[in-house]
Amino acid sequence: MIKYSTLFELKIFHAFYEQYSSKDFEVIVSGSTRHIFSQYGLVYRLTPDGLIVLYKEDKAELLQKNKGSLRFSFGLSLKNRMFGNFTKLNYGLSNEKYFFRNSQENAAVAGTQAGERNKLLLHKEDSVSDRDVRLFGLSGKLLSELLGEKELKCTSSKGREVFKGVLEGHETLVQILDEEHEDFEVELKESGETVQLSHIPNEFAPCFAVIDIVMGDTPENAFENFRNTEFQLRFFNRSVLLNYFFVSERNKDLSAVRLFIGTDPLEMDETEEVLLPNGQRAIKASPIEQLRLKRNFNGLQYYAELEESNANMSSGSGSKRLSLPTPDITRIKAKWLDGKELYYADMYVYV
Repeated sequence: MIKYSTLFELKIFHAFYEQYSSKDFEVIVSGSTRHIFSQYGLVYRLTPDGLIVLYKEDKAELLQKNKGSLRFSFGLSLKNRMFGNFTKLNYGLSNEKYFFRNSQENAAVAGTQAGERNKLLLHKEDSVSDRDVRLFGLSGKLLSELLGEKELKCTSSKGREVFKGVLEGHETLVQILDEEHEDFEVELKESGETVQLSHIPNEFAPCFAVIDIVMGDTPENAFENFRNTEFQLRFFNRSVLLNYFFVSERNKDLSAVRLFIGTDPLEMDETEEVLLPNGQRAIKASPIEQLRLKRNFNGLQYYAELEESNANMSSGSGSKRLSLPTPDITRIKAKWLDGKELYYADMYVYV
């Protein structure tokens, strides 16, 4: 009977779900990685948490004796179109993508106990951040079009100069940057800028993120140390501003609005009267502190205390306390405010 062991595993955690889950992603395996699977008899499987790569124990010697490095490359594309609503990511990217790689810069997963399997993050901070963004180009992309300049110098991460001069305009990335996934430093003559650039296969075109997991590039990363490693991606949930619009349907004026979590009062922006698109008047109230979105708020409950008075009477008033909704992730909106992107949820309460 063939016995398999884990070469490595990738697990994806999302704070919105408060658990590991790969359901929002489609994983694309590069052609070069499929070739490695075939060459070394490796087995690749998607899991509910991410993916796993297994090796046959009787073929382990092939991996042990491999003299060079093996690069396993995967692309992540999104299946859930609401992912950006609840995930803290930068969506103002054009030719940039998120790039995750096992590197000595990256830390072990917090809470890993002595004696446990190796658990390593694939990003530079505790969760995915803008520090993980870099410039990529598809293999067939024109280099001058991607960079916006023609006079440049390209050097590989190993110090090898691959181009210096003026592009004619027809050169593609694969013609100049001759190694796929290799890191190149590009010095731009006109702007004086220096950028890091790699080219990736065209099959990664729909992907927002590229994952490179490399074995054997250093002695510390040799097969014996690499096998059974658990790599992790950790996504953080987005914070949103809550805007509650209180609309009176009973000819009452709202004289005061106070917001609470449970019995604890919330610090609020000043309430204001606004005119809704349908012509109704409403009182807008917003807590200053933004809310981190979660699939389940586990008993978290917002309340409002309203003071209302009859608009047609000189006396007579009342107060009431009512439960407030939490945001619907399909209705999250965004706008630019003071040069930053602000995400918010508008919720209407009829009283």
